[in-house]
Amino acid sequence: GVFNGTSVIYSHPIVFCIFLLLSLFIKTFVYVSIATMISVIFRSYTGSSMVSFGIVIVTLILNGVLATKSWFKYFPMANFDLYKYFTTTQAATGFKAIFSSPLIIDTNFFFSFLYTFGLIILFNAISFFLFRRKDIA
Repeated sequence: GVFNGTSVIYSHPIVFCIFLLLSLFIKTFVYVSIATMISVIFRSYTGSSMVSFGIVIVTLILNGVLATKSWFKYFPMANFDLYKYFTTTQAATGFKAIFSSPLIIDTNFFFSFLYTFGLIILFNAISFFLFRRKDIA
């Protein structure tokens, strides 16, 4: 495997499968955090599910269209896929190209990791503070 597009890693395929599962778990946790925040703000479970699904679709489209822009690395949804840093730098083709995120210019694993966890903390903090302010009774 190739890490950050520069370093070669020799490892067992099961290790790469574990990295894939962890990456998918983190990505799913981000979308769940977004849905929870929207649900707390609007008090609508259905609305939060639909908005989160819309964000997933928009993310897939924007990752393919805007990945070559230098400012795109600061777009929140561009850094959710951490597994792209553990694969080769070859472009994906066919069905895989729809669901895989391209490498973004001037980013690395650590930047994406810290940015993603910062967003998770931000989304959950907003949800927590807004939930505490609401009158549930």
